Amino acid sequence: MKIPVKYKGRKYRSIRDLCIQNGYNYPTIMGRIYRRKLTVKQAVEFTPNFHNMVRYKGKTYRTYKDLIDAHKLNVNPKTLAKRVWQCGGSISKAIKLQPGRVGRPAKTVNYKGYEYKSLRDLCMQLDIPYPSTCERLRKGRLTFNEVINTALDRRYYI
Repeated sequence: MKIPVKYKGRKYRSIRDLCIQNGYNYPTIMGRIYRRKLTVKQAVEFTPNFHNMVRYKGKTYRTYKDLIDAHKLNVNPKTLAKRVWQCGGSISKAIKLQPGRVGRPAKTVNYKGYEYKSLRDLCMQLDIPYPSTCERLRKGRLTFNEVINTALDRRYYI
């Protein structure tokens, strides 16, 4: 039996029509109405994860997708979430990052007068293992030149 429903000033033939036209999940809405004893408006506007809501420029959004749709951004919601995490929770900084490049740009590396695009490029050119070079640099016991020279010396003994 179809019961007419009014929501935000519009009339719908049934709750199913309301869900279809507004993109809501019908079983979820009906479950909220029957199990939680909510009205149609409360069931549609119910936010179970209110602590996960996104706040940007004084407005609150349910998800990153809603934020992207409201501000017409050209970015994937998962990418935006990753950028926000990398920027320490700052949504405005995450949005200002250039599209396509997530994180910090690669640093150029100078070794014996030659400039390489990155540490990985240097390791490929000199035929030394990149993971162990990164590990030695991370430990901080040796300088950059000592790490590269050690790797070059060990390369001939293998």
